[in-house]
Amino acid sequence: MKRLLSLFSLLILCLGVVAAQEAQNQGDSKETKRYFPKQGDYGLGIDASPVLDFVGNMFNASTDNQSASRWQRAVDIGIFGRYFITDNSAIRVQLQFPTGSDVREERNHLEDEAGREQPGINNALVEDCLVFRKTEYLFRAGYMRTRGKNRLLGYYGGDLAYGFDRMNTTFHYGNRMNTENPTPKTTKSRRYKRGGQEQFGHYLFDKSAPLTTDAERTLYEDNGIRHKLGIDAFAGVEFYFIQNACIGFQVGVECMMEFAGKGLRRTEQIAKGAYFVKEETVGERDTNISFKTQTPFFGNFYLMFHF
Repeated sequence: MKRLLSLFSLLILCLGVVAAQEAQNQGDSKETKRYFPKQGDYGLGIDASPVLDFVGNMFNASTDNQSASRWQRAVDIGIFGRYFITDNSAIRVQLQFPTGSDVREERNHLEDEAGREQPGINNALVEDCLVFRKTEYLFRAGYMRTRGKNRLLGYYGGDLAYGFDRMNTTFHYGNRMNTENPTPKTTKSRRYKRGGQEQFGHYLFDKSAPLTTDAERTLYEDNGIRHKLGIDAFAGVEFYFIQNACIGFQVGVECMMEFAGKGLRRTEQIAKGAYFVKEETVGERDTNISFKTQTPFFGNFYLMFHF
């Protein structure tokens, strides 16, 4: 609640700066140097939060400064673009995506059941491996109005947003399943829960639990593609440290709708004396579109250069 109140206060402050600068412009006829972009200029920027996190970590000898989590942004980094159609208005686009490779591996060693049966081999081990992958992108396009004077520029506007994400988990087992060993020892796994609901395609090893000897094992699970559609309202302030180059901060509110298709699950088992792989759909049906209307606050720092 305190986070939401503080962000709301920043939003009100940004709007106040816009109004104050507009009033000053109307009452001040003195010509000053223009630091801001003008009609026909293009802008290119990048999210500054990772840089600020790095600087913060340097000063306090920490590695856990994460402004992305504090500002509730879904993905890690953003690239921004804008084009000024007049001196005081622009169209803008933004692409957000994770930094690095969003891949997580878990491994667990257990007894090699095949080696146990071979003479001269004692305490042999094999490895169970789980590989989780997630892909997530968010694209925004919108319109903004600006008001400012000297080095300080305020702005406000709205965006349309589209995004998608996809998760899947692949399993590699050390003890093979076959007709001689239809229930091999296996590391127990479970689906990750978010908000009390299991997330299809997202698994964790439960190493504290006893090994399982299930007659059916998951080889692969995919949650399908989850689409997101939304609309944003935003306001922000930019400080131009040199002509056409600035650092800015933006806050806003967002209403987002989400809907997902079916996922896929692939399992292995022994049935009627033979080994086979089975595929089935998991998750919600395509017709059961889930509309989620949310109004989370978001915010971010960024660097922007115009030319």
